[in-house]
Amino acid sequence: MAKYAPSGKAGAMGIVLPFALGIAGAAIAGAAFHFVGRYFYLIILFPLLWGMGVGFAAAAGVKAGKCRNSMIAAAAGVLSAVRSYGVYQYLDNRHIKSVFLEAYAKEVKADPGDPALSAIYDDFLKERHGGTGFKAELDVRAQMGMNISRSGSGSSRDKKPMITGTGMYVYWIIELAIIAGMSFLFPLAAARECFCEKCLEWYEKQEIAGVAGAGIEGARKALAAKNYAGISAFISRDRSAGALGFEKCPKSCDSDIRVKLETVTKDKKGKEARVAVYDEMVSAADAHAIGAAAAAPLSAPPQGFTGAGPAAP
Repeated sequence: MAKYAPSGKAGAMGIVLPFALGIAGAAIAGAAFHFVGRYFYLIILFPLLWGMGVGFAAAAGVKAGKCRNSMIAAAAGVLSAVRSYGVYQYLDNRHIKSVFLEAYAKEVKADPGDPALSAIYDDFLKERHGGTGFKAELDVRAQMGMNISRSGSGSSRDKKPMITGTGMYVYWIIELAIIAGMSFLFPLAAARECFCEKCLEWYEKQEIAGVAGAGIEGARKALAAKNYAGISAFISRDRSAGALGFEKCPKSCDSDIRVKLETVTKDKKGKEARVAVYDEMVSAADAHAIGAAAAAPLSAPPQGFTGAGPAAP
């Protein structure tokens, strides 16, 4: 058999939902990080979390819309990231404008809510930045700069900013790239998950057995050689080193089944990492044979067994 490859199909809802949920999540994330950023901002962690949040929303749209098209999923993620960053920058611009007008109103003892004050800010933009609008407001914040520790989005010069001017634009581009990268990966991965084209259902994952660390290579060879009975020699109750699992249609149709054999490792903090050493689509009959072998493990490999065929005499 071969590895699973998505069909590339999407349908109307598969196109609409990734973009709709992605953009909705983007607006929420952009607003959330703006308001949190007024008080503190972690310049590495926040963009990563931000991108994950937007990507998760787009991926939810991929799953709900049953989109199997990688390009549509990835485009929804990237567009949502750009939208989210635009919301964030717009709100930051509005915040700086309000701070400016409050300070000016206090100085001239005017009402901060007076609509006439907005014209004064526009005059300031024209004088210092050659025009009004989004780009001019970005220039204001770029000149203000920010401290590398960045306690908030309204950082001022008395905090000794380390990034100003062109450097701020470079920083914003890098930050957007991080957010877009994370937003790209989540929906892309979701669209590449196994899907039953007969039943129009996403596959469900089922871990069926553990594999002893010393037996992972033997189990892999047995699977590759289709010597499914020999797999039982390497099955273990302990799943801390390796695991054998299926991905199959939840409606139990006769579609091919994905078989994965993975190594399992944990770092010092107990975080688990898995690496697939065997990942193939097999027929329902072959999957049944693998499941039967995994359900009746032997205590030790037969003498002379190499995983490539029957045991040597």
